[in-house]
Amino acid sequence: MTDCSKNPQSAIRNPQFNNPQFNNPTCVVILFSIHFVLKAEKLFKQHGISHDVIPVPRAISSDCGMAVEFPCADKGKVAELLAAADIRVAGLYRREGENTFHEEVRSEEGKVRSEE
Repeated sequence: MTDCSKNPQSAIRNPQFNNPQFNNPTCVVILFSIHFVLKAEKLFKQHGISHDVIPVPRAISSDCGMAVEFPCADKGKVAELLAAADIRVAGLYRREGENTFHEEVRSEEGKVRSEE
């Protein structure tokens, strides 16, 4: 069994994420598999969306896994990309502090709705 607490944070952190001087809130998307995380990361890179692959925050789930953090301003574009690539979403959260998140979307169908 893997101990999630020993997973390191991403080695490359985008300094604009959650930095008050940038006033740029971030969202965390939880996907159903690591395969979807890697596929989403590739899409984000291709479309110029600033992002970071991170361990799923403990405040969201105690399960091991990876998630993708990105600026909430890109939520609509992210929703469209994920839907077009048929990437199922387990949940989407807005980061409100270091360990505080607000659930934005949890869809039974696994699709993020692009409306705000």
